[in-house]
Amino acid sequence: MRLSPLPLVLVMALAGCVNLAPDYQRPAAPVAEQWPGTTASSSNSADIAWQALFVDARLRDTVALALANNRDLRVAALNVRSTVSSVRRCSHPFPPRQMAPANAA
Repeated sequence: MRLSPLPLVLVMALAGCVNLAPDYQRPAAPVAEQWPGTTASSSNSADIAWQALFVDARLRDTVALALANNRDLRVAALNVRSTVSSVRRCSHPFPPRQMAPANAA
């Protein structure tokens, strides 16, 4: 009488599917649910003025001074203004015309 290996294979396959590990419970995060000093009703942090983000008056003054004297920011604003005026000039339906005669001496 010869024994078939099929029952042994089935038992081992089913035994391999058993999970003896306990169910994982994620631990609570060691940080607050929301930023201190804010309420849950604040919808968008982009709507908050930058002065409200800094509590220290010296830091607030330093940031204001840096924004006022930021040459890169001024150059970027001037570049935007120049580009907008160029687009307006190019898209104008009636470009300026020269009214002086070409053969004037």
